[in-house]
Amino acid sequence: MPPQRGLITVHTPDVIHALCLAGLSTALGWSAWSGSYTQLATPRTLPFLVFASLLTGILALLSISGRLGITPRKLRATLVAVVIPTLAIVIPLHTASTSSGFDEYAGGRAIAITTTSGKGLHGLDRTSRHITISNDEFADWYQTIDHNPSTYVGYTVTVTGFVSRDDTSDASESTSSTEFGLSRQFMSCCILDMTPIGFTSSWSSAATLRNYRWISVTGTLTEQQIGRVGHRHQGVVLAVSSVSSAQAPTGYFYQP
Repeated sequence: MPPQRGLITVHTPDVIHALCLAGLSTALGWSAWSGSYTQLATPRTLPFLVFASLLTGILALLSISGRLGITPRKLRATLVAVVIPTLAIVIPLHTASTSSGFDEYAGGRAIAITTTSGKGLHGLDRTSRHITISNDEFADWYQTIDHNPSTYVGYTVTVTGFVSRDDTSDASESTSSTEFGLSRQFMSCCILDMTPIGFTSSWSSAATLRNYRWISVTGTLTEQQIGRVGHRHQGVVLAVSSVSSAQAPTGYFYQP
């Protein structure tokens, strides 16, 4: 019996294609609404995420109505281009390392860097020339000191971060054994560009510090030569006087 006029004929490829798009739209919308997207990208991507969710939802409606003319060949391409990103959003991409205490995604908590001038920051005692850096102001203080080194050289600093250094054989031969980075995570756009930022530090027993170990240190800001042999330059170094173990704080930093 021929199909009646006025009725929409639904094809299996259209249905599967629509379901894939609807799944991606739902995953994008859910990650935006719940805030879980901040494990993958910085908060400034939120408008694009909402737009993508709405757009894929509209495409799903067009597909189920048969207006996109999905063929089996187009459907196979969709399974790669849509299903994999959907699973990447829904399935957790990492498991925190309990052995090292280091969570490279910092719990999906994004902290904006708001100043490079020190304005509004806490923990500064000009009388005793001491700065106590709180966990949430780590990047702001780092940027402030980095942009105004002459103002803060000679100050004593107390701060928490993780040990960050290149432990490859080449780096070990070319970098001072007393140097290490005291860092927190910085995300420029998404997890693919997550990188450590923080204070170049110097301690006589630095070789005993395990990479990615969380520590609290107290030290004095000095100016001296830093970097690898052949590429050394003048910079601010935190000359560490005391080290203690610390709990890993949550949060990565980003530039709004």
